Amino acid sequence: MNEWQLIETAPVADLITTHPTACLVYSKETGVQTGRAWRYADGEACGQANGFCGEWHITHWMPLPEPPK
Repeated sequence: MNEWQLIETAPVADLITTHPTACLVYSKETGVQTGRAWRYADGEACGQANGFCGEWHITHWMPLPEPPK
């Protein structure tokens, strides 16, 4: 499934035993970037764009495509 999804649907990760999902992320400020998306057990959704520091409002995520064969 390679479709944009709302950040609130990102997989749950606790950041201790489960790492955030590597994916594409989108925000108005950064556009499309590689990054990570996750949700905490309480439902709070987060995203991070690789190479961008600061608080960006990540709104969507998409799984990375399959690598070439």
